[in-house]
Amino acid sequence: MFYFREFQKSFYWNSSIDHLVYGVWEKRARVRYKDFLNKLHTKDERPRYISEDIWENWMQYWSSSEAVTIADRNSTNKKGGPEGVSVSIHTGGTLSHQEHADRLESSMGWSPYPHELFLHTHTRNHDGVTFVNDRARQIHERVVESLQSQQMNDDNVDHARV
Repeated sequence: MFYFREFQKSFYWNSSIDHLVYGVWEKRARVRYKDFLNKLHTKDERPRYISEDIWENWMQYWSSSEAVTIADRNSTNKKGGPEGVSVSIHTGGTLSHQEHADRLESSMGWSPYPHELFLHTHTRNHDGVTFVNDRARQIHERVVESLQSQQMNDDNVDHARV
């Protein structure tokens, strides 16, 4: 709470949203503290501003079987799990998905369906063929299968709901 009070000294907001501001501040503080500890652990060199006994405790924890197990699990998760299929990235660059949708609408003459926008933003050079990774290809294939299945059963397919 000390650091939040220090934060309050520099910024002003309506007191009716104190709980919201604190929630956002706390979330950001957790991320920053995690990043701080990660950099210390990665560097593996005690900074002068951290006492030796604190540093030794951290080193002891980081080498414990519990911490190693957690680190291994997190590393596996970051890589996309045991199969190594990572989270789907996109090729949108700095443009928002809305901007891509607007540009597609201009070139196609209609507002793109969500699966068309996905295909555009998850293939290299927006070619609609070369997916950024396996997961993006798998998602696209499932959506196409779902659309085809719906089209066989009903002529009025709601593309936005697929």
